[in-house]
Amino acid sequence: MKIKKGIALLITVVMLAALSILVLKSYNISGKFIKDNDTIRVLAQSNRLFLDSKKIFKANFKDLNDTQAFQYLFSKPFVIPSNVFKITFIFNPVDNRVNINKILHNSKINKEIYSLLENILISYNVEDSDFFLKIVLDTIDKDNDERVYGSEIAKQNRFFSNGEIYSKEEWMQIIDYYAQNRDDKNIYKIPWSKYIGFKGNSIDINFASLQLIKFLLPNQTVDQSFKDKYYNSFKDLSVDKKRENILKKIGVVFDTSRVLAKIRYNNFNKNIDISYIYDIKYKSISDIKYTF
Repeated sequence: MKIKKGIALLITVVMLAALSILVLKSYNISGKFIKDNDTIRVLAQSNRLFLDSKKIFKANFKDLNDTQAFQYLFSKPFVIPSNVFKITFIFNPVDNRVNINKILHNSKINKEIYSLLENILISYNVEDSDFFLKIVLDTIDKDNDERVYGSEIAKQNRFFSNGEIYSKEEWMQIIDYYAQNRDDKNIYKIPWSKYIGFKGNSIDINFASLQLIKFLLPNQTVDQSFKDKYYNSFKDLSVDKKRENILKKIGVVFDTSRVLAKIRYNNFNKNIDISYIYDIKYKSISDIKYTF
């Protein structure tokens, strides 16, 4: 096991080193580009950076399948400085939160996810957790039928669309709507980014937040020491069969296949942020975003 982890860590380091070399090489090439237009020059370099990082991911991440290697990869930013530019790489797990959209599938409520969210709401003293969850369900389903009076935002706001919740911005519309209708500010106290996301089918418990893990394992003492171990099975979690079945229905797993890559490129006092999700299993890239 130690040998396997050592090899995986070595692959990670080699990947980052190779990426650094490609970035430096691409700067030498693209430095010959349009010299009288800094913005276009930075754009050209950042695009090459993106393409090079894709090549490295596809060449190396297929072998990166060890939890400890991922732990190292996600542990800190990796910076490539020079006297002309600075490039910062940040890698984060994608499948480490509950996909809120999974609370409803084919018009059927996932009772385990519903109960998990209800417990989170209650713990933060949200006054009407039932109404809030009804709003969430009525947002995810595609009809305009209210589960309870006032639970269909689309009936109050013609610009609001039902269906999948895609982003934090859409989620905050739901939060604001609830707070206004129930005059309950406690809903804002919940650090939602620790608990929920909007994509994916699973939660790698090795990379979930401690806040979420405490609700996933309510009968255990969960503190920082929980993160000192790597969990490969439900047996490692020391849970009974009932809790194991609950965790499975919520989507808990023990491996990750998707990585969020964030790249900040600083050159000529200009910043460009590039981000995308790389799926190791399917060798695919999605959710590409450029921010200037």
